[in-house]
Amino acid sequence: MVLGHSLNQVDAPYLVAVVQALQHRQVGWTVAVLPSHDLGEQSALLAAVGVSSEQIHYKLWSDLHEVASDEHR
Repeated sequence: MVLGHSLNQVDAPYLVAVVQALQHRQVGWTVAVLPSHDLGEQSALLAAVGVSSEQIHYKLWSDLHEVASDEHR
């Protein structure tokens, strides 16, 4: 899991490298979002670097935080 990327153009070269490194593996992409995020922009960038929409799942940051907190108990 990689956290901390804004999924903006500045991250595109890194994302291209990750997608290329994983091209022979079936992977899912879980994208952490805030309720106010525009999923269209994030989906478009991921599609542009080679991630199909079938591989993308969106979760609220708050849901991911709850999972991480539970794992450390």
